[in-house]
Amino acid sequence: MIGGSKKCCFCCALLAELLASGTTKRRFTGLDSHATILPWLAPYGIPVNLLHQIRNKLFEVLNREVETAWNEHNSRQTLSRSRSPVPFEDPLFDVSSLS
Repeated sequence: MIGGSKKCCFCCALLAELLASGTTKRRFTGLDSHATILPWLAPYGIPVNLLHQIRNKLFEVLNREVETAWNEHNSRQTLSRSRSPVPFEDPLFDVSSLS
């Protein structure tokens, strides 16, 4: 059993999860994550298949975040295009007299 008192980064928490679910059935306790993705090097000796799973999960997270940001960006643009412009009215400047 491996435990910790501080929260792990996203990659360390994912590695612990994968190691706990694998054939080795290592047990980890108290390894919460602060979910921040930081520059990370895997510890020496981690099987390549686990490294591939971590890479794939990182790409899933990246794709999801980019898609969310893209959708939010598009919805803001659609909202701003759907608003009709408010006409400018100034009682001191009557444009009807110019025609």
